Amino acid sequence: MTQNNTKAILSQHKISLIKYGISSLIVIITSCAIAIIDPLERIIESQLQVRPGTYLYNVWEKPPLEVFLKVYIFNITNSEEFLNGSDKKLKVEEVGPYVYQEFLINDNATFHENGTMSYVPKRHCVFVPERSIGDPKKDFILAPNLVVLAASTASAKLSTYAAFGVSMLIKTMNAKPIIRLTVDEFMWGYDDNLVKLANNIVPNFITFERLGILDRLFDEGHNVVSMILPEGIELLNRKKLQEEKEKHELRMKERQTMETEEHVETLENSIASALVAETASDVEYDDDYDRFNEIPAMDLKVEEPKVIEDEKPVKEEVREYSIDKWNGSPGLNVWGYNNTDNNHPCAVLQGAYDGTLFPKRFKKDDKFFIYRKAFCRKLAIHYSHTAKLDGIEAYWFKLADNAFDDKIDDPETICYCSGEKTCPKRGLGNITPCYYNLPIAVSLPHYYNSDPSLLTEIDGLHPEKEKHESVIAMQPRMGVPIKITSRIQLNLMNGETKFNTQVKRFDHLTVPIVWIECAVERLQFSLNIILITAFIILPIMQKLIIYILAFIGAAGIALCALKYFLFCDLPDNKKSIKYTAVFPYIKREMAKFEEKERDMLQRVDSV
Repeated sequence: MTQNNTKAILSQHKISLIKYGISSLIVIITSCAIAIIDPLERIIESQLQVRPGTYLYNVWEKPPLEVFLKVYIFNITNSEEFLNGSDKKLKVEEVGPYVYQEFLINDNATFHENGTMSYVPKRHCVFVPERSIGDPKKDFILAPNLVVLAASTASAKLSTYAAFGVSMLIKTMNAKPIIRLTVDEFMWGYDDNLVKLANNIVPNFITFERLGILDRLFDEGHNVVSMILPEGIELLNRKKLQEEKEKHELRMKERQTMETEEHVETLENSIASALVAETASDVEYDDDYDRFNEIPAMDLKVEEPKVIEDEKPVKEEVREYSIDKWNGSPGLNVWGYNNTDNNHPCAVLQGAYDGTLFPKRFKKDDKFFIYRKAFCRKLAIHYSHTAKLDGIEAYWFKLADNAFDDKIDDPETICYCSGEKTCPKRGLGNITPCYYNLPIAVSLPHYYNSDPSLLTEIDGLHPEKEKHESVIAMQPRMGVPIKITSRIQLNLMNGETKFNTQVKRFDHLTVPIVWIECAVERLQFSLNIILITAFIILPIMQKLIIYILAFIGAAGIALCALKYFLFCDLPDNKKSIKYTAVFPYIKREMAKFEEKERDMLQRVDSV
């Protein structure tokens, strides 16, 4: 009875230890599964797809970013002195900022079978008085008359008669080269007789009666943009791979045909030589001698074309979330794009980005082009440095140093040079075709990083790196901008004029008009919390869970193995002998355990 009870108790101990060991093993397997499967990564990836209902789609559709446009106007301070010739240089004074908040909605998102998504971006601005220096409807400035100066320059290029006619028209309408306006009129529209006349004569070209510099700049109209998605890149890669295979097979077939023709020609030449030798020679041959045994055999075996199944497609310039088409065209017609393969890169829009989304997990050495219709051209940005922003890792990019360095021998910028194949000075980016052929150019504010001669022509400009360069910080996992400081200046490039002495003062003078800072100063608090939680807190918690589970499981298995081999797997007469010299502490614990076991057996026997 006592021996049977003892065996039963020991058996129960073994079963308990086995169960505990299996549980510990399951815990270890769970920790390994979490480390291998990485459920957090899978959840994040599922939410970083541009599909309705995902987090990234919601962020893209209606960006939860506070975008502010800070407008600085160059007020002319010596208009009379400059026009009468007493001052040789035009003097300007920066006035601003007048701040507007821009709201963006990407509307009518439609997914297509070719792996693209089309949408219609809609923007509107709201004045923010608390961030501005004054009331734009009450503050007055002196600004260059864009219509008078542009018309004078354009007419002089046409002919002497055209220049004379425009000059007479300007004098008849008493239009001045410098006008006094409120800030609001200058930015959003003022009445101008020349503009009204142009609207009446060519209404399909000049579609407005009031001219405002920002009104024209941000009147982007109705645009349908097509964005290529990751699945579209896969389709392009498969298509490229298939084209490479077909080209390879075609080359092999051509090679096979050529080799066959060469062998046939060789055979014919050999036979002809043998026949000639037979008639010219008196040598007698045996009946069974092959007179043509020295003719080279024709080997028609041609190596079969090898198709490499795992061949990687050539890297496409087009990447995920880049522009596929803009209003149905992969290029910009104003810069000479045509539906052929003979296009300069500056005319091709496909592969550029609209600035809302970039590829996920991009590399530091990646080069991106950003396009916004208001600026009429692609702008290149390059990696600058890595730095955290509000605790979130970010890659910082800046506008390329040669973004406005147009050269006739550079395929990246040749499109932006005029029809006469002349390029503007370094630092000026021509955008004339997009603005009714007005000689408008973009640059960095105060001609920062531009031709020094631009500064010598105007007084009042003070370029500074910290104030006037453009930077953008992107979260590399999401490919979403989290801080933007884009600064662009608009300038009027005056050429040679005729028949108007006042306008003549502006000949060959590039006049700064206004510069704009488009800024996302910081993320909204809710978005910042989500990013910190997803990319900082949750990964740390997942690692801790993996380590804790692995430790618990390993410790459990170790304890189970120790108890099993010490108390269940050895004969009674060896339990306190084998490990006594090695583990004194275990000896004491074994004694305590055996004493408790004897007490338990005695209670069982008494029963």
